[in-house]
Amino acid sequence: MDESYIIPIRKVVEMFYQGDAKKGGEAIGNYSAELALKGFYKVFLLVASPNFLMNRASRMFSTFYEPSEIIVIANRPNTATLRIVKFEGIDTALEYRIAGWIKKALILANCKDPSFKIMKSMAKGDEYTDMEFSWL
Repeated sequence: MDESYIIPIRKVVEMFYQGDAKKGGEAIGNYSAELALKGFYKVFLLVASPNFLMNRASRMFSTFYEPSEIIVIANRPNTATLRIVKFEGIDTALEYRIAGWIKKALILANCKDPSFKIMKSMAKGDEYTDMEFSWL
């Protein structure tokens, strides 16, 4: 991953979130989704199912963050699990940025009470990162 992408995220977390990578990363992801999912994409969110959105998000992130590989390992009604199996230079703030982006996309898709939990974390030494999302 290009340092020119990671360093600004770390600086924002340090300056505005007192080093709290979880809180800062999620806020950055939330804001990024808000900006990215306007116009045509907002209409798309209103007609696509949350499960379809999860499949598309995994493909989109794999394209946007290179080199990376993000796959959907479970996609059931009201829940989905994404697995990051390859992501050069990932850290906690970046994991939460991705999760925050997806959570905001679920909100914009009119899902009720979306939440997520990071079950395993490459940033903390696990072989992969698992993010479990749920909504009503």
